[in-house]
Amino acid sequence: PALAQSAASTAEQEVRAVIAAYNADYARNDLDAYFRAFAPDLTQWFPQGRVDLPSYQASWRKYIGAGNTLEGAEVRD
Repeated sequence: PALAQSAASTAEQEVRAVIAAYNADYARNDLDAYFRAFAPDLTQWFPQGRVDLPSYQASWRKYIGAGNTLEGAEVRD
C-alpha cells in the first residue's frame, strides 16, 4: 500500500507540473509552447461550435497578433 500511495503521489505531482507549465505558457502568450500541448487531431468545442487544431491555432494567433494578450491564467482545484 505504501508503494502504491507513493506512485500515485508521484503521478499526481507529474500531472500538476504539466498543468502548471501548460498554463504558464498560456499566460505568457507563448503560442508555440502552448500549442505543443495539443494532439494534432484535436477537436475542441467552443460556444460557436466545433474547432480543429489548425483552426484554433489560426484564430488564437490572429487574436494575439492583433495586439491582444492574456494577462494570466490561474488553476484551482
